[in-house]
Amino acid sequence: MRKNCSNGRPLLVTDIESVAKELETSWIPFVVLLTAWSIGAVKAGGLSELIKLLLVKGAKAFVCIGDYSESLHDEIDEIIYEYDEERKSSAESEIITTYHDDDPVDDAVNYFVHGTEIQESESGGLLAILGDGDQEVEASLKKA
Repeated sequence: MRKNCSNGRPLLVTDIESVAKELETSWIPFVVLLTAWSIGAVKAGGLSELIKLLLVKGAKAFVCIGDYSESLHDEIDEIIYEYDEERKSSAESEIITTYHDDDPVDDAVNYFVHGTEIQESESGGLLAILGDGDQEVEASLKKA
């Protein structure tokens, strides 16, 4: 789903299986929303490759929502650190990660849509990567 949010920001909502294909274009995912309702979502294989792909594509912030979002946040921070080490760069200091483990879904989505900073661009915006059990998040994004 692609839409403009109430504040005019472009939003792309996709699933983990489709994200790489969606990002084949020049569209830049400045702020990325990820969910973690179970520890399995955090420990699932492929997280490192996904985060590194998002960093290469221009991601500057990661917003984590769900019961295990703090663990997901910590994993992302570690991946960013590894990414910096591999590239001998300091992107870590430029990347923001937040977690919202006890915020109502609507509040966390509101932060994602209205409280984050994105660059003005013709080819980028907000990216939400949803999985199983994310119906409440998807419904909140549709209202945003």
